[in-house]
Amino acid sequence: MRLTDLNAITGGLAALCLGAGAALSDPATLTAADPQAIAVAMLKLGYRAELTKDNTGDPMIRSGASG
Repeated sequence: MRLTDLNAITGGLAALCLGAGAALSDPATLTAADPQAIAVAMLKLGYRAELTKDNTGDPMIRSGASG
């Protein structure tokens, strides 16, 4: 995984956590152990989220933002 991918994921997760309270009934249950739940939460918040795998087989969420 490239450093830019990690930065994008970290930034995306931080934004997700800040806005998750309004979109999710119990944001405390959102963890990296369930990448599908994170992708669904991102979609509910209006972000693009494609659940894929990196080159070592680990789960990865592809997303993006304009601007």
